[in-house]
Amino acid sequence: MYSPSKIMSLVKLAENGQIQPKGNLEDADELIGFSFGLILDERGQLKSSGPVNHALAKFIVGNEILREKNMSLQEEIATAVQQEDRTLSDQIDSLKTIKKPGQTYNTHELIETVKPELLARGVGKLAVIAFRYHLPRAEAEVRKAGFETLLPDLSNVGDFDPISPQYQARSQEDWIKRERIVIPLFAILNRI
Repeated sequence: MYSPSKIMSLVKLAENGQIQPKGNLEDADELIGFSFGLILDERGQLKSSGPVNHALAKFIVGNEILREKNMSLQEEIATAVQQEDRTLSDQIDSLKTIKKPGQTYNTHELIETVKPELLARGVGKLAVIAFRYHLPRAEAEVRKAGFETLLPDLSNVGDFDPISPQYQARSQEDWIKRERIVIPLFAILNRI
């Protein structure tokens, strides 16, 4: 479990969205991407990817190193990447977002779901893609799952969406309130 000072450091990174790039992306075996903000239809199914996920997709497609990797991407990002560049479709493993109508998988559940497949392929190093405010926890969860993590510079990719139906995706203030609870809780639950 993280020490209180490490928990506070992780919370601060989630509050300011200023996580530094880490490692050489060329060393990554594969890429994993976690979504942020989405729009559900009246049946509780995915309706739209949301602006942050489109921004993450554009970043992936525009990065010469990342676009060459196999990718495990949450559904919203996978769809947006394919819209940007259909030639990447064969490299993408789309990770389902909806567990049941109106209920989504969280980051921990997603990494645990894809972990056996990644290990079977011999993956040890993952480039982690997520909205910069979500990236600190997403990276901690990927590390906790046993993978070495590499981080691109995502400091200018995407922004909060004031009209998002998900409260935590609307503003930095709402996200901070959530992460101040989630990060210590996940540390107690040994998920980070």
